[in-house]
Amino acid sequence: MLRQYCYLKKTGRKLISPKVTIDELARLQTLADYQILDSPPEEAFDNLTKLASEICGTPISLISLIDESRQWFKSSYGLAASETSRDISFCGHAIHDDVLFEISDALQDERFRDNPLVTQDPYIRFYAGFPLTASNGSKLGTLCVIDKVPKKLDESQRISLARIAKQVMSEFEHRKTLLETAELSKKLANSTIFYDALLNSADESIISTTPDGVITSFNQGAEKMLGYDAHEVVEKFTPAIFHDQAEIIDYAKTLSNEFGKTINPGFEVFVLKAKYGHPDSRRWTYIRKDGRRITVNLSVTALIDDYGVLLGYMGVARDISAEIEAQNSLKSLTSILELTGEMAKIGGWQFDLEDNGIKWTKEVFKIHELETIDPPPLEQAIEFYPPEARSAILSVVKDSIENASSWDLELPFITAKGRCIWVRTQGSPVLVDGKVVKLIGAFQDITTRKKSELDLAWLNRALLMLSKTNHAITQINDEKRLIIEICRIAVEVGGYRMAWVGYAEDDERKSISPQAFFGDSGKSYLETMNLSWADDGSIDQAPAGEVIRTGKTHVIEDLLSDESFHFKELARHHGYRGLVVLPLKDRQKPIGTLALYSTEVRKFSDGEIELLQELTDNLGAGISNIRAEKQRQRLSNAMVKVALSVSSATGSNFFKELISGITETLEADAAYIAQLQSVKPLKANTLAVALGQDLKDNFEFEVPDTIAQSFFAEADLVIVKNHADKNFPHLSMMKFHPYQAFAGLYLYDSKGNDIGLLFVFFKHAIQDQSEDLIKSILKIFAARTASELERLNDDSIIQEQASLLDKTNDAIVIYDMDLVVKYWNKGAEALYGWRADEVLNHPIQKRLRQDQKALKQALTVLLKEGEWKGEVTKRHKNGHQLIIESHWTLMRDVRGQPKSIFSINSDITLRVSAEDEVRKLAFYDALTALPNRRLLLDRIEQALSSSRRKLQFGAVIFIDLDNFKQLNDTLGHDKGDILLQEVAKRLKQCVRDHDTVARLGGDEFVILIEELSADLSQAMTYVRIIGEKVLEALNKTVDFDGYLHTSTPSMGVAMFNKDSKSVDEVLKQADIAMYQSKNAGRNRLTFFME
Repeated sequence: MLRQYCYLKKTGRKLISPKVTIDELARLQTLADYQILDSPPEEAFDNLTKLASEICGTPISLISLIDESRQWFKSSYGLAASETSRDISFCGHAIHDDVLFEISDALQDERFRDNPLVTQDPYIRFYAGFPLTASNGSKLGTLCVIDKVPKKLDESQRISLARIAKQVMSEFEHRKTLLETAELSKKLANSTIFYDALLNSADESIISTTPDGVITSFNQGAEKMLGYDAHEVVEKFTPAIFHDQAEIIDYAKTLSNEFGKTINPGFEVFVLKAKYGHPDSRRWTYIRKDGRRITVNLSVTALIDDYGVLLGYMGVARDISAEIEAQNSLKSLTSILELTGEMAKIGGWQFDLEDNGIKWTKEVFKIHELETIDPPPLEQAIEFYPPEARSAILSVVKDSIENASSWDLELPFITAKGRCIWVRTQGSPVLVDGKVVKLIGAFQDITTRKKSELDLAWLNRALLMLSKTNHAITQINDEKRLIIEICRIAVEVGGYRMAWVGYAEDDERKSISPQAFFGDSGKSYLETMNLSWADDGSIDQAPAGEVIRTGKTHVIEDLLSDESFHFKELARHHGYRGLVVLPLKDRQKPIGTLALYSTEVRKFSDGEIELLQELTDNLGAGISNIRAEKQRQRLSNAMVKVALSVSSATGSNFFKELISGITETLEADAAYIAQLQSVKPLKANTLAVALGQDLKDNFEFEVPDTIAQSFFAEADLVIVKNHADKNFPHLSMMKFHPYQAFAGLYLYDSKGNDIGLLFVFFKHAIQDQSEDLIKSILKIFAARTASELERLNDDSIIQEQASLLDKTNDAIVIYDMDLVVKYWNKGAEALYGWRADEVLNHPIQKRLRQDQKALKQALTVLLKEGEWKGEVTKRHKNGHQLIIESHWTLMRDVRGQPKSIFSINSDITLRVSAEDEVRKLAFYDALTALPNRRLLLDRIEQALSSSRRKLQFGAVIFIDLDNFKQLNDTLGHDKGDILLQEVAKRLKQCVRDHDTVARLGGDEFVILIEELSADLSQAMTYVRIIGEKVLEALNKTVDFDGYLHTSTPSMGVAMFNKDSKSVDEVLKQADIAMYQSKNAGRNRLTFFME
């Protein structure tokens, strides 16, 4: 450096040194944070400089870092020096911009012609440097290439140099992360010393680890609980060695479903929730050193220092084995007491017509929850029944007195303490000389049985709802139709009075807008409500607001008595009593609700809520898929419009057509394209203005500096999603309408000069899920607009469009009319595995092995209609099959003749595979591969409908394996599973191909037989033959490695025809008949007889 300075002084030449920016101190601090200056050479960086030289064809390539006085070379290829003075550096100039700094001939540039690096060794004539930019925007230095002769890089070399520069920064970041990790480990080691004494004083097992799971401390409680000494495990193992691997695998699956991504069964399973700040305390099985298992409650906490840096994790485990043993004993005792109570819940009563006297046994008092010794009068006794049941009991009492009839009713009942139960009331008359003088009867609390029946009925309806919802999701691709159909299913299949779906709006009052409903009075009910999800305590929130804010289901058993529900009179008027509101989510984020209203006060079972939540989750996923497909289609349409616009006329017509295309594609309410006239002040003149479908006259406008700086200070594209009319009232387009949102884009020519503006405006707020789509489409249109503004020739326009098409993930291919490939983008290379040079000017069928007949059919449709869409099967270069969604657009020449085919292709292989897998998991039993309960219920419902149409009988055979528990207890569950699989195989051999054999759960199977004779006797004869086949097949022994087991079945049959009412009724009858077989000695077939 001193020699270079002396040379300048001797020659009297003037050196133009690089300028220092105002953020120099921050830049130098960022450079220091990377700890890379004066570090030894590293192969990763040397490989990158060598690659840069080879691509750009230069003898010299450097990774240069600029500190306060010098440029130091982290890697140099073709140059012996390790640093030079910053004053004479080319890189010092290059770090002042975001783009490539290129000097074609240094002797012709006044900044460098007297530079000693030019006039002396290494005699630089050509220089090109791309800035190395840190994540905070600081320029650390450059990746540069140097030559001793003048030259210019072509566009592909410039792009490659930019990509290598980004790779250099990635290596810097990776190196920095490794250094920080080492420092973090050191901190953790120091911190554990401080806490050792404290942790060892605790009785619980306390184990701490590094962030990646290596044990760092193991207190005395852990030694006692697990049987290991600390020195045996610290810094040697992760806590996984103390755990049951099967439990780890199961919890990994649970977390994968919860977080929506694959969680591997390792250390991450224990700490994932703690890592994200969520409490994680759950039951685990610890395996001691001696092999003994103990049950613990393990709580995991993330260890964070004062700077927010994760130091590791701490797990605190408490032995709960004794608690579990006590709970099991308590459960056993409770079971005995409950059984005794059920046996005693029957009372007797008498009503004397002569003196209106009433007598009750003690059990009747207990059921009424009355502590008096005298029964109430008849009128007061009737009032224990709710209003909807009183007419029924009064009617049967009156009929018994007048006509000497008996009754047996099951009715809802409200005890003296306000508890809602179900009772069975039976009554018979006592006659003297042919006259009724007394009524006597029995009174029984049947709440448990009735609740089970009702819960089972609701659960079955929920299963059927879920099945039909899944079917609708796979068949309907319109969002509005889908949510209306789900509401219909909830009412007509699920038995709810009304259902509605509402979306959370991002407006000022955070309103909830109903999008679909089905059921009586739904429209008038929703029109009177003005719901909001704002957390302001207003009554407009209702349960729906809380559900959207929390993402959790809200259940109200009785709307008329719940204090949190503020629309009681409205609910009473429409006959709504129970309510469940479920969160509708898009990628785990609540976007709305599904609300279901029942006509009765009821308690929703956990199983039903789980099924309804699964239904709502599936609906949310379906909505997400529809929206994603709609956005993908809109993006594809935008790319087609750009491709078509390549051959469009230039001038004013072009801009009018383009602005119309933008508003249509984005569903915007207004837009304009403007050409910049001056920078200070910023003035522009519109070239095309669209308000809806109408084009307006162009106008000139001025953009204040404050607004321009706030728009484009950080990025070329700015999106204001809401409140634009309040925050930017002076925008030129606000004179037409107070638009709520807009997106604005600066347009540049090929040299990076500002040339225009592209703005789109919306009357409503922009939703989060639409933001990326707007960005993508605007950039696609912007490139074409900028090209036209710059008036480049047709070749440059096509090249720019092709560059844009290369940025999409879809495969873009252009064929001539003989299906010979003329364009093949990067997406096509990634999708099919063939490089562009391998397929260009080759017929596509030779590479992708596509069906010739299908190609001809697609071409026929294309020539007739101008476009073709469809799913096709193709082959990757390596031979594996791809399922492709393809969209062809016919391109015509100036004479209107077919010229080429523009094709957009998307890989849907995984989506199709996932849909098939979802169907399989949803409708088939994993162990036996038989239809599960969900599919069985659907098929029985279809069979009932068919039986009504064809006037034929059908049958349901309910099968329960005898003594199955004994086999499980003796040989283990694995042998039980083998038996269930063998039973499934034998049952299928006993029936016709179109009959259904299903596994209901456990050791229960069901056979559905359809299309039997219209004569009941003949139909029963056929069913009896099937039953005998089953008895013969299942009575054959099964050999379990020498242990011979005979499995006998108890079977019940329910016949059904056009008069059968419901699926629940048929299954219940078959179940009753099966228990009659059990009670009659098992291993037999019994028909249900009313």
